[in-house]
Amino acid sequence: YDVAHLGGTETVGVMTVIERGRPNKDEYRQFVLRGEHGGNDLSALEEVLTRRLGHPEWPLPEILVVDGAFLQQGVAERVLDVAGFSIPILGVVKNIRHQPDHLIGPEGLRKRFENEVLLANAEAHRFALALHRKRRRKALLASIEGGGDPVFPVRIFQVSPDGLHSLGKTVYSTSHIVREERSAAAFFHDIFS
Repeated sequence: YDVAHLGGTETVGVMTVIERGRPNKDEYRQFVLRGEHGGNDLSALEEVLTRRLGHPEWPLPEILVVDGAFLQQGVAERVLDVAGFSIPILGVVKNIRHQPDHLIGPEGLRKRFENEVLLANAEAHRFALALHRKRRRKALLASIEGGGDPVFPVRIFQVSPDGLHSLGKTVYSTSHIVREERSAAAFFHDIFS
């Protein structure tokens, strides 16, 4: 399972299935999230898992794989517990470059199913990004066709002597495009003036 969003907008979640070491794309599922998650991956994951478990016609997995560490694993455990299921959970912890670093969960399962878990995670990431990009394109086209200026989420950063730091805020800007010849300071001046 994985979720994708840009500054909390167009949030989606996906489920992928690996059987006998191969992706079973017929069993992949997409979830356009209904709740207001505001970029909170944990609440988005909770919605995805809750909605997925609400489909008794879909076979239950032998192992549940989440993209993330102990917090994501904890969300999955709580959702499974509330639904009355006992399924082992493995998490794929990423490094600073967003590449798989190590797995968490029962050691025997980590060793036995490492390749399948990493494949499931890579497929989920690819599938989630593809769905998210499709939804962003659709929203952008709808805003243009609606006669208004297209709206773009813009992440706010603070510039300091030791580098650029995210302030964790997103503003929504209409048609502010950074061009190579413009400085970052001029770009942010235009947004806030």
